[in-house]
Amino acid sequence: MDEHYGCTRDAAVAWYEIDGVGHRRCPAMIVTNESTRAMNAHTCGLSRGFLPVAGGWLDQSATFADAAAIIDTVYAERDKAAIDEARRKG
Repeated sequence: MDEHYGCTRDAAVAWYEIDGVGHRRCPAMIVTNESTRAMNAHTCGLSRGFLPVAGGWLDQSATFADAAAIIDTVYAERDKAAIDEARRKG
């Protein structure tokens, strides 16, 4: 079963899509611990106005700042797509 979903190697066929691109690997095999920590820091802290390290934005690690920028961009694209879809239906 693991091979079917791409947990141990690429599946025979893509079994899910992201932005129209088919993927053959289990999402858990793609997301790293660092990615998970960045998402958690963003969701639990930054989106609520808290930074993971005391101080200001310049006191944060470059890795966190880069991850936050990427996450914010993805969320903005998702939100824009939802608004555009609602307008089309609307």
